[in-house]
Amino acid sequence: MSRGFTSVALFISLVLALTGCMVQQSTYQKKAEEADRLGNEVIALQQRNKALAEENELLRQQVQNRSEEKKQAGVTAEAGAQAGPPEKEEPKVEEEKITEPPKEKAAASPEVTAAPKPPEKKAADVKSMRLKVLSGNGKMSSAKRMSAKLTKLGYRVEVVGMATTPDYVTDTIYYKSGFEKQAAGMAKKLGGKSIAKPLTWSSVFDIIVVVVR
Repeated sequence: MSRGFTSVALFISLVLALTGCMVQQSTYQKKAEEADRLGNEVIALQQRNKALAEENELLRQQVQNRSEEKKQAGVTAEAGAQAGPPEKEEPKVEEEKITEPPKEKAAASPEVTAAPKPPEKKAADVKSMRLKVLSGNGKMSSAKRMSAKLTKLGYRVEVVGMATTPDYVTDTIYYKSGFEKQAAGMAKKLGGKSIAKPLTWSSVFDIIVVVVR
C-alpha cells in the first residue's frame, strides 16, 4: 500500500515537473517572437525616417530654388524701374484694324474747305461719321460709359478701346480735317472741360474721343 502511494506521488511529481518545463518553454518562445516583432518594427521605423529625411531635403532644395528665383525677379524689376519710362512723345491713340476701306480724306486746302456746301440734316451728318471712343485713364469702363452717352445723343460708335497712354487730363475729341464743326458740337454737348483737337496721324475714323471721366 505504501509502495503504491509512493509510486503515484512520484508520477505526479514527474508530471508537474514536465508541465513546468513546457510552460517555461512556451513563455520563452512568446518572448522571442515578441522580440522579433519589435526588431522588425524598429527596422521599418528606421526606413521610414530615412525616406522622410530624403523628402525633407528635396523640399528644402525646392524652397531654396524658389527663393533664388524671386530674388532674381526682384533684381530684374528693380533694374527696369531704375531705367525709367521712355521719353514721352505727342500722345497718340491706338487704331483698330478695320476691314472696311477708309473713307476718302477731306481736302485740307482752305479753298476746298471754304467752298459752299449744301445744308445737311443734323441726324444724317451725325450718323455718317465714323466714331471711335477710347479710355484715356486706363479704365475701360470710362470708354463704355462715354460710348453709351454718345449713342443716346444720336452718334454711332463703331469701336471702343484703350488709348496708348493712360495719362490724359481732360476729355479730348480728335477730328479729321472737315469735321471741325462736328467735333466742336460734340464738345459742347458733352460739356465739362472737353476740348477738340485735329488729328495729327492717319486714321480711318472721322472723330476719335479720348475720355477720362
